[in-house]
Amino acid sequence: MRDKRGVWRGACTRRTCPADCTEYDREDGKTSCGYCGCPPGEHREVTAPQETSDAPSAASTSSTSSAFHKISDKRKESFGWVKLAKAGKTKFGNSILPAFHEAYYPVSQNPVTFRRDFLVERDREFSVKEEASKISRLIDFIRGDNSAAAGRFLSTSFRIKGEKDSTTIQNNTDKLKALQERLLQIEKELQTHDATLFKSGGRHVKQGRTTMHAFNTEQLDCISNLKATVKATLEKLEDALKRVKRIYKVERTTRQSRKKSSSGTRRRRKSRRGKRRE
Repeated sequence: MRDKRGVWRGACTRRTCPADCTEYDREDGKTSCGYCGCPPGEHREVTAPQETSDAPSAASTSSTSSAFHKISDKRKESFGWVKLAKAGKTKFGNSILPAFHEAYYPVSQNPVTFRRDFLVERDREFSVKEEASKISRLIDFIRGDNSAAAGRFLSTSFRIKGEKDSTTIQNNTDKLKALQERLLQIEKELQTHDATLFKSGGRHVKQGRTTMHAFNTEQLDCISNLKATVKATLEKLEDALKRVKRIYKVERTTRQSRKKSSSGTRRRRKSRRGKRRE
């Protein structure tokens, strides 16, 4: 999907990324991008979907978007536009309405049914983006430097502070596994919805559904990046947990051995003192 500047969402790289892209390097060598809308994700080239007879060209997108903004406010409001949008959902709805109107209006010209269908799609897309963003923030926190997080355990040379490190690692592992399960559910929901957007042959998107398909494609790519990050993090935490348990198992064995040795020595000394009294 193209954003308001005509740039394909998720298609930025270090070389072609817009000037306002917020990018940063991660410990695993990948790069996250605030512009893509799905950090932590890997920068990579995303090829724009092939245009079919149902998909609008870049020129028509620009002209139609411009034409939509020329419509009176009252008319736009009948389609679902909010004049003084303040909430996140209504602002998001206003941002996607021009492209949605361009694609969907030819198949639903009744403002009542158009508005109904648009609001359903707006709520769906906003919900998916919000949850993906929330999961992304949770992953970032778990990978961060907070004392309750697991960031320091992602380094192969991390310093073990105590046996309680195993509890910290396990707690964060459980959280990541729960996020991983939710990502799989979201992915399945997107794939199921996307399948309904294609014609019976399964090769072409139905008329009016191009923006829905573009959104699903973008979010599936985002979910894939998040899943990859979770998987890589879980693997590192598994190795870290084994290391902590191995070290403290050796230390416990050593302490127990010393304790037994000390106890035996005391018994022998006590026995010798008793014999001397006799």
